[in-house]
Amino acid sequence: MQGLGKGDKREEQALGPEPSEPRQPTEEEEALIEFHRSYRELFQFFCNNTTIHGAIRLVCSKHNRMKTAFWAVLWLCTFGMMYWQFALLFEEYFSYPVSLNINLNSDKLVFPAVTVCTLNPYRYTEIKEDLEELDRITEQTLF
Repeated sequence: MQGLGKGDKREEQALGPEPSEPRQPTEEEEALIEFHRSYRELFQFFCNNTTIHGAIRLVCSKHNRMKTAFWAVLWLCTFGMMYWQFALLFEEYFSYPVSLNINLNSDKLVFPAVTVCTLNPYRYTEIKEDLEELDRITEQTLF
């Protein structure tokens, strides 16, 4: 049996046909932005390629109009509810609500029978008038 030489027909059949030149994409295929001829075509492209659940059902059931109408109403209702929730959230956020809780717990203290010097650098005689004014303001505020 003779060996297979280059250009032999049996060798070409064993390896398969030679690869052809790659097809050059058309100008429309090369475009970065895809333009659609109508809104219906754009909507079909959106529904076929989006990751939103249920959107494909709006264009895939062309034979059953009732099913398409049901999915359209359901889809519009869910988007409406989503936008309603966004409106509520933004309204709450931009109203700048402030919550303020203040609890004052104070018990009456028994005045001690023995007074201890506090080593306070202020003399009582010098601040007596200020303390009396503070006491008056405090009484007016509390009582």
